[in-house]
Amino acid sequence: MPASPLLLRWRSRLGFTLIELLVVIAIIAILIGLLLPAVQKVREAANRIKCSNNLKQLALACHNYHDVYQLFPPGAQYFNNDFSNPWNCHYDKGSWLVFTLPFMEQDPLYKKFPMRNYFNSADPSDPNNDSVDLALANGALPTTLPYLRCPAAGDLLGKPVSNYSVSLGPCCLYPAGGASGGPFEKYCDPVDNGLGDWGYPKGGPANAPPIGTGIDPVKVRSCFSRTGCKINLAMVLDGTSNTILLGEFLPIQHGWAMAYMNTGGWAMGSGGNAHCSTIIPINYDSSADINDMNIAWGFKSNHPNGAMFAFADGSIRFIAKTIDHKTYQLLGCRNDGLVPGPF
Repeated sequence: MPASPLLLRWRSRLGFTLIELLVVIAIIAILIGLLLPAVQKVREAANRIKCSNNLKQLALACHNYHDVYQLFPPGAQYFNNDFSNPWNCHYDKGSWLVFTLPFMEQDPLYKKFPMRNYFNSADPSDPNNDSVDLALANGALPTTLPYLRCPAAGDLLGKPVSNYSVSLGPCCLYPAGGASGGPFEKYCDPVDNGLGDWGYPKGGPANAPPIGTGIDPVKVRSCFSRTGCKINLAMVLDGTSNTILLGEFLPIQHGWAMAYMNTGGWAMGSGGNAHCSTIIPINYDSSADINDMNIAWGFKSNHPNGAMFAFADGSIRFIAKTIDHKTYQLLGCRNDGLVPGPF
């Protein structure tokens, strides 16, 4: 029996026409375009939560270290008597991250870093004084630690680097060539710069040691230095909620971090784990010249519009890159005696 005309028409409509298919594809593309920003916002929110948790744990580790030793982790290179030359580093006792290892459930790793003569003058030619070299020799380094990476960074995967740095506050910096200068150097020197008091200790010296090389707490403006300065909570005169302790940075834009990436990495007190100055604006791009300290040694992240920071009271806050620059300097300095504005 031949098929009816109605059945034949129904069978002919089993497929899609080209126009119908294009319409469906266009609708799917529009839906994806509408959903993509929402997905990106969710991903960024998750990245911030993870990054915030990492910073929180590291800040707590610094406080736990302080509870035991009555000072912040003093990780640094040791200078052995001569502090007049900021490049006169003799041996490396490890970064602040090395000293927090026992408080981050990494005690077995910490025990592979011999800490002989940390605060004592000793012969720099004695290889037993260099804790990082000894850790490299016994296989403790290089190693990666999961809590040192922010998922928003997305670079240098599997490398022994850190996305978290201590703050040097409004500290002067020198470029790779050794001469002072740079676009933000004026913010570290209150003498004849026309800026007034921008985060400098009242009654203290006008100029802090460059690149965080001081051992005198009166001259060091933040809670850390590169040379083992002994600083404790009692010296945070501006209040722990007004003083930056740690923050995010991108090692891929930091020449010293990259230089030590395949050796000591985050454990290097000499700069493999960066020290950042607040004179450089947040998220300032230094990818064009990672070896210029004047632009590379700044806090930065891949989060849109700013970076995460841990304050000396243990709180974690996101600071926008558009923060007033004077306010940023006051937050970087622990003893300026001034009240920072809202941020």
